[in-house]
Amino acid sequence: MSESGKYIDLRWEDDYPQFYVVRGHVSPTEAKATLLRELGEVDYVGEPIHGYCRWQFNGQDEWGNRRRELWESGPGRGAFRCTVFRTKWHHEIMNAAIRAREAGQP
Repeated sequence: MSESGKYIDLRWEDDYPQFYVVRGHVSPTEAKATLLRELGEVDYVGEPIHGYCRWQFNGQDEWGNRRRELWESGPGRGAFRCTVFRTKWHHEIMNAAIRAREAGQP
């Protein structure tokens, strides 16, 4: 059974999502309908893009459970197709990183 078109519910440490993800390379219309059905009206920037994501385990949470994180990646073993909507928070974080790098900060 294909999971294409299903919303991937992510939790963010600061409660400000940097992106929304729908499984599979689906049309913008289908991806937008999925977000509307699952989340209601949400803010995102531009049109969704097709990419690849993979799950990685990274340490433990405060209860000792393995922490699973979703990373954008290229195609390859362990990666799956996804349709990604970037949010204004993603753009603000990236712009801050660019400004810090230009100012010579690590």
